[in-house]
Amino acid sequence: MSTRRRNTKRAAEDTSFTASGRGKRENLFPRRMFAIALAIAGTVGMFVYIRLFSPPCAMFEPGSVPYIVDGQVEVLQWTPDMPFAETVAATEKPVVLKNTIADTWRARKSWKPWYLKKKIKRLSGIYENVNRWFGPYYDIRRPLVSVTQPVNFYETNRSMTGSELFQRILSQDSNRFVYFSGEIERLGDWALDDITPFNELLALNPHSSSINVWIGQPHVIAHCHYDGYHNMYVQLYGKKKFTLFRPSQWSNLYPYPFLHPSHAQSQANLSDVDVERFPRVQQAHAVEAVLIPGDVLYIPPLWFHHVEALEVSISVNVWTDSVQSVEVQEMYEADIPILDGILAEKQELRVLVMVSLIKRLIDETNKRQVRFSP
Repeated sequence: MSTRRRNTKRAAEDTSFTASGRGKRENLFPRRMFAIALAIAGTVGMFVYIRLFSPPCAMFEPGSVPYIVDGQVEVLQWTPDMPFAETVAATEKPVVLKNTIADTWRARKSWKPWYLKKKIKRLSGIYENVNRWFGPYYDIRRPLVSVTQPVNFYETNRSMTGSELFQRILSQDSNRFVYFSGEIERLGDWALDDITPFNELLALNPHSSSINVWIGQPHVIAHCHYDGYHNMYVQLYGKKKFTLFRPSQWSNLYPYPFLHPSHAQSQANLSDVDVERFPRVQQAHAVEAVLIPGDVLYIPPLWFHHVEALEVSISVNVWTDSVQSVEVQEMYEADIPILDGILAEKQELRVLVMVSLIKRLIDETNKRQVRFSP
């Protein structure tokens, strides 16, 4: 699923207005009219886009996957005392590392269902669904929430004891699926100690990172999506399959528009694509990686990934702010001169301006991508 990044700064809505005299207020009138017209045009345009070009994602039983698999993600043998974060990030492509510092963690040996079942007292934020697909995630804070609706309804805040959670996971009940994704601190104060030392996973930006835990039963799927962050993903128990697409494949994956509540996620269910609605998925090129315990997968910013647990799976990952994500955040918070003195219209116009700038960032990232050779 698009599992969205925690502990990030939320852009605050600026609704301040300061008038400094009648003359200035009168001069602002044309700007306000222009801003209102542009905001209305942008909203109407996005509404039409959603209705005409963003059909709902069908949820089907598993079937064929028509995209093109070019090969496997490169695997590198490492040594636990050797830094790796800057080396793999410089490649700008996914890499699987074996024999890293993660192999020295206590969690590498102890994080099995029987251990976590006893250690976790109670856990909230557990997802539960009648099917195995978790996603597309639906963010009710996005601007177009009033003209859209989720395409896959599931519980997002179930609370269970560790015993209840793993009883559900190990029962292999095909009628209900559970999945947890959340900050490692939510497991308990002991959890961070079990993955020490973890500094290398945060090395790209130690002051702007988050450590998260992923727990799921066999065959649950995280919907195809991309993140604006560096992702260091450590598999601790079970096997998990990643299907990854470089950012230049975005047009073949039909991502939802920026203002949509399911932004950054594919409209197509890649487990069984409706090729009549999403024909270009058949032209998408992917690479794959099946992770086993001890593997560390690096996923660069803006790479799409579709993830399936092949067995009962327990993982830890670190998201670290990338240059792109920091620039996007700065753009969102920056003052836009033409919007001075505008109330409700300021937020909509800020979003519209940022959409254009984000597209430029993605285009520049695509130009710098190292060409992948399977």
